[in-house]
Amino acid sequence: MKHKVNKKLKDNHPQEKYFLINFKPHSYLKATISKPTTSVMFIQKPYPQDYPNFYATYIDFIDGDVIKELENQNTNFYRFIKNLPAEKEEYRYAEGKWSAKEVIGHVLEVERIMTYRALAISRADQQSLPGMDENNYIVNSNYSNQRVDDLAEEFLHLRKANIYLFKSFSQEMLSRKGIANGNPITVAALVYIIAGHLAHHTQVLNERYLAAV
Repeated sequence: MKHKVNKKLKDNHPQEKYFLINFKPHSYLKATISKPTTSVMFIQKPYPQDYPNFYATYIDFIDGDVIKELENQNTNFYRFIKNLPAEKEEYRYAEGKWSAKEVIGHVLEVERIMTYRALAISRADQQSLPGMDENNYIVNSNYSNQRVDDLAEEFLHLRKANIYLFKSFSQEMLSRKGIANGNPITVAALVYIIAGHLAHHTQVLNERYLAAV
């Protein structure tokens, strides 16, 4: 039995007919993906009263434009991970220390947590944000079973997404202060800590892991 076509319904939805027949995935994606506008071109280095003193070491690592530093790190640390010698992946420079892969995993974890704190405080979230036990995180991880190449790709995309977020912050957002791990801290300080934390651990990896015989 032949089914009748509802001509009225068909004619009333010409846009659907065009979409189904003429849809071109590549042109559609090109038209809908755009670069986010940026609110901030430069993030001023935070003052000592903007963060707990124990973060000073990380913040002192960064001079100049922290966004450019984050972007340079995204390229350089990605290459660093990709070029990590296979014999160094599980290397520990002393008993009880993390392996090189665990150090990379720690960098990823801290970046996620600090970025969440920056996001929450930028949105004027007044609740006290939790701390983290970095050693407990590593003990309960499985970085020994993960491929170095996967960690490299994870870092590359995580950092890229975070940079887009940081660029979207207004000056007012960057100056907002919240409580994290029981201490007051600004959004700008958290951005600097992320960059400085990676700079610190890159130095550790070079000096204590790769330089070791």
